[in-house]
Amino acid sequence: KEGYHAIGSRLNIMGMAYKDSNKLEDAEKAFNDALKLNKGYGMEADTADSFRGLGDVSAKKEDYKKAMELYENALAIDKKSGQGAHIAIDLYALGIVSLKDNAAEKALDFFLRAYAVNLSRGDTKMALKNLDNIIEIYTRLKDKNSEEIYSSEKEKLLKKERDYKK
Repeated sequence: KEGYHAIGSRLNIMGMAYKDSNKLEDAEKAFNDALKLNKGYGMEADTADSFRGLGDVSAKKEDYKKAMELYENALAIDKKSGQGAHIAIDLYALGIVSLKDNAAEKALDFFLRAYAVNLSRGDTKMALKNLDNIIEIYTRLKDKNSEEIYSSEKEKLLKKERDYKK
């Protein structure tokens, strides 16, 4: 099992390298091969990584419906294993894809959930990134009250971050 874990993991890494080089067909093949191996040998975390990588490829190809399904698959696995950092990444990716698909309210829900997870994990940097998206969406939706609430939240986090660095 350990040897197959290494192969599936390496294929995911290859997929990421191809994706980052914009070789999307090669990336998709590497992630699909990794997915098959990882699922076949019950490697849950690596399976989620494969789904996430395939979601990234689909998003780059502007196939947002497929990207959503793939990120949802990764999220389901990460929820089962309680991987907070990965849950937040999945929710953030779902938010970004929803925005690209012109579904602002759906994106808002994903960003709010990612924000809560990042905040509970103490990941201020990602929480602030989520807040930027949340504030932007409320601005677009012309919801001034919510925009002000989350802008205030952002200021509190930034102040806390500055005080911590002193």
